[in-house]
Amino acid sequence: MPKKNYAPEGEYIYNEQQKLRQWYVWFILAFSLVLSLAFLINSFVNYMEGAPGAASFIVLGVLILFICLFFVISTAGSKLNVIATDEAIHFQWIPLNNKFNKVNWQNVQSIKMIRYKSMGYGMRISEKYGSIYNAFGGYAINIVTRGGNHFLIGTARPHELEEVLVRLKDIHYFDYENQLEEE
Repeated sequence: MPKKNYAPEGEYIYNEQQKLRQWYVWFILAFSLVLSLAFLINSFVNYMEGAPGAASFIVLGVLILFICLFFVISTAGSKLNVIATDEAIHFQWIPLNNKFNKVNWQNVQSIKMIRYKSMGYGMRISEKYGSIYNAFGGYAINIVTRGGNHFLIGTARPHELEEVLVRLKDIHYFDYENQLEEE
């Protein structure tokens, strides 16, 4: 049986794995978990004292607790993998996207290295940037393909990624612009 998650083939010239490390994300998740546990314990105490309707609050408390645990576990397992080879850039957001997305360098029209204010973290769609994949850091590459698709891929190591892009732009004939130097 074939694997579900194929790692890109070829020599990796850039490899980055980002995880959610923002303290406030973990604070919100931990606070939600504590509140749901407090609600569940309070509902159980009311049930033991014979309060009317307390059983339904226990069910609600268990449901809220499971929802909070789901978000804690999925956030703990979230990561963005970015791999560049001589042929393509590959990116993957786990757990939502278990296979690598691939953009061949020959299909790239332009790439801009940008710095941005927090747009949030995760995988989502934006009118301005297209498909966004971001986990950490305030830097990203904005890719526009020859077919008109747009991708924004976050990076915590912009200078290392820039070295790769500068080398590849003349080989694969795409425009590269570093907007970090304009600040």
